[in-house]
Amino acid sequence: MPIFQIRLLREEKLVSGTSCIYPENSHFYYVPQKPRPSKSCPPQSGNLVKNGGFEDWISGCLPLNWKGSNLLSNSHGHTGIAAVQLGRFISCNREQYCEGPEKLGLQLPASLFQEVHVSPCHVLALSFFSSLWIRKAMFHDEHCNLPIENPPLQVNLIWLNAQAQELGKGISLHIPANTLGPLWSYFHEVSSKVPHNTAMARVSITKSKGLPVLIDDISLHVKV
Repeated sequence: MPIFQIRLLREEKLVSGTSCIYPENSHFYYVPQKPRPSKSCPPQSGNLVKNGGFEDWISGCLPLNWKGSNLLSNSHGHTGIAAVQLGRFISCNREQYCEGPEKLGLQLPASLFQEVHVSPCHVLALSFFSSLWIRKAMFHDEHCNLPIENPPLQVNLIWLNAQAQELGKGISLHIPANTLGPLWSYFHEVSSKVPHNTAMARVSITKSKGLPVLIDDISLHVKV
């Protein structure tokens, strides 16, 4: 073996955990690269929820792309011109307490949901804004002695298969009573990994009976 080749081998060392021999005095830099998405995990970008800002409505009680019950359009949005109101207005009078449709709206719960396409192997991030909707007239009506607090809210992200059967929950967020105020509160939750055989995800928000609650700017993105 030539002398210069023997000397080169002596100046090199084997780096533990690799099969490569690197010169002892050299410097190497690892540049991380984003993995290419595989065919089994296609990329998804943008807000997966449609009309998350509740700007478009089929009627005054049903936002476009959404389903639910006991809903109203409310012009006091976090952004834009509207938010969705879960639960009807409350009005009181001196003759009889909360009569008519207002009483019905107060006693009924409210629900809001939308189903979106998702791909297995992704992790999703859900965010939204919420506030308690209080009519100013309530503060001036001595007969309206309801507690000024939000009813409990339940926010779920539910995995569904191609047959719309529930496979489990990626997010289960409980917002207790007396949590929200008249100012907007921001919520952000990260899901578990979308399981195998999942085709859709249902974004669901339900409100117990009680004061109305506003929801706006719902966003569901793939977490990167």
